[in-house]
Amino acid sequence: MKQIDMFGDDELRLTPILTKMRADKNYHGFCTTIVDDEGFTEKSIKYLDQYDKHGFDDTELFDLDASIACYILPRLKAFKERNFYGVDKGEAIEGDDVFQPHHVDKMITCFEQVADHNYDMCDQEDIKEGLALFTKFFRALYL
Repeated sequence: MKQIDMFGDDELRLTPILTKMRADKNYHGFCTTIVDDEGFTEKSIKYLDQYDKHGFDDTELFDLDASIACYILPRLKAFKERNFYGVDKGEAIEGDDVFQPHHVDKMITCFEQVADHNYDMCDQEDIKEGLALFTKFFRALYL
């Protein structure tokens, strides 16, 4: 991709967006890598403008499952650390099922594998089970 000569207004406009993107812990795309490798290009400028307008860019959509997993994972870990279980132990959520700490562990294992792209190195059943538990107990993930 052709690097664009940046002068004046364009560089002044894009540099703060890039700085914000680099500091954003919830950004899981790779636009910053493109800028680091290639400089400001038409492609990276498009992504920076998308990020500025929407808070994300198309690079996060290329691997959306991993982007979502990266967002959810630290929050599930914090939920577990703080022992925030939205229901009293022993209270049924779905039918006879009770939301328990080990359910959160299985969700965490699932999202770790998806975030790390460990599809070949993991048990696909772990991912299926973690996603099923996340779906089943989604409404129990509250303070």
